[in-house]
Amino acid sequence: MYVLAYEVPYEGQSVLGVYGSADAALAAVQRYTERDPRSPFYTDLVIRQFELDADAQLEGGTVVWTYVAE
Repeated sequence: MYVLAYEVPYEGQSVLGVYGSADAALAAVQRYTERDPRSPFYTDLVIRQFELDADAQLEGGTVVWTYVAE
């Protein structure tokens, strides 16, 4: 399972979507960033990978992607 989230250390995390593959999560990132790729919102996007039987702690998981401005 892959979770696309908006994460800010002092504000916490907001889940934007849950996906079955990294490719599907990255496609969602493209939809979020196509309007204004310079928006500061996008710099706080991450994709985390979780095992399906893992304890549901959203701060857990492995970060497999973070937004990098071009």
